[in-house]
Amino acid sequence: DEQDVAASIAYTALLGVLLVVALPWFGPPLNLSQHQYGVFAGLTVYAVPQVIAATSPVGLVSTQVGTLVKLEPHPIRLGQRHRSLRP
Repeated sequence: DEQDVAASIAYTALLGVLLVVALPWFGPPLNLSQHQYGVFAGLTVYAVPQVIAATSPVGLVSTQVGTLVKLEPHPIRLGQRHRSLRP
């Protein structure tokens, strides 16, 4: 149903915005290092731009790690696909 699709997209966007705003507040109470916070944000937030927005207030290391964690499955899948196509 089109309304279900529209609602799921809206909820995903809304949750993403809430996480981007709220997540930087979780680092200090949890005593997370920049590396740990980057992993946490990369695994928690839905989209790469949202990960960058959620990690950049914490620091450059957290932004780099969060982006890498968010993008990691894609290069792995591409590598597996490349190997499976070899003659």
